[in-house]
Amino acid sequence: MYLPGPLRNYRQHTPLALSALLVCLFGIFLASQIKTVWQLSRAPLTAEVSPPAVSATGSSDPSRLDALFGTPPALQGSATTSAAGVTLHGSFVHADPSRSSAIIQIDGQPPQLVWQGQELQSGVVLRGVHPDHVQLMRDGQMERLDFPAVRSPVFVPDEAPQPYETEDAGDEEMQQQMEALRQQLENAVSPPASPTPNVPTKEDD
Repeated sequence: MYLPGPLRNYRQHTPLALSALLVCLFGIFLASQIKTVWQLSRAPLTAEVSPPAVSATGSSDPSRLDALFGTPPALQGSATTSAAGVTLHGSFVHADPSRSSAIIQIDGQPPQLVWQGQELQSGVVLRGVHPDHVQLMRDGQMERLDFPAVRSPVFVPDEAPQPYETEDAGDEEMQQQMEALRQQLENAVSPPASPTPNVPTKEDD
């Protein structure tokens, strides 16, 4: 088929023009996709976290808990950390509780050895002996009696160090009384030694 010169030129360049148009469209599409991905990567990830709803039944109401579980019973007797006018000087714990004892001093009196279950004074009974404290029953209430607190040494930098001073007469007397009580305790716990029978020696003929 014979075509004029201008139409013939258009027909020859039509495939090339279509190819160029497709390439341009694909480039525009690819650019839009890249822009979308870039915007998504730049956007901060924010998530709305709503606070948990607190229901009326989930709140802890003390009155409701008391109604459900009941009021806890009050402790019978208050356990105090120290008893007035009573000082603990020693405790001797034995495997048999009835043989446990303690050295206790009352109102400035000489220390005395008290066995578990023994009445210390009127209305006060030694109920329990432990390595670091004893328990006293006073008028139906349990009291905890600890050892007296040890005083920390005071450092005086201006004065020269001095040798340890001996205890005064009152402390020495108390130490002697406590030693006598320890001896009494040892004699009460340990069985008496059986006397050695006298075996007559055989005289040489």
